[in-house]
Amino acid sequence: MENMILSVSMRGKVISDKNGNYTLETIIQGNELGGNIHRPAHIHVKAWIPDNPGNPTLVTQLYFEGDPYMDKFVKKQLILKPINKNGTKYANFNFGLEDYREMYPIIEKENNQK
Repeated sequence: MENMILSVSMRGKVISDKNGNYTLETIIQGNELGGNIHRPAHIHVKAWIPDNPGNPTLVTQLYFEGDPYMDKFVKKQLILKPINKNGTKYANFNFGLEDYREMYPIIEKENNQK
């Protein structure tokens, strides 16, 4: 039970720089267990552009290459490929978030005309 509580309480917040670059340091957690089902190790990610009305929020999971419990339901685009540098694993993942701020006044104007 103690491990279950720990696994659902791990949270973090990362803020990108003005160019959208970010660094996230994490651990590769053990495989989740739901009944007799093992899930591949993964991290949950929620990304958005703050103070940007009308923009959707991206919610996804990122997985780690080589996990023995990887299954057909994991999209290949969401699999990180860590490389080992001096005993530490590193991986890159680029999120694509569209900035609707320039479009928002147009959308709001259209909505007000209805």
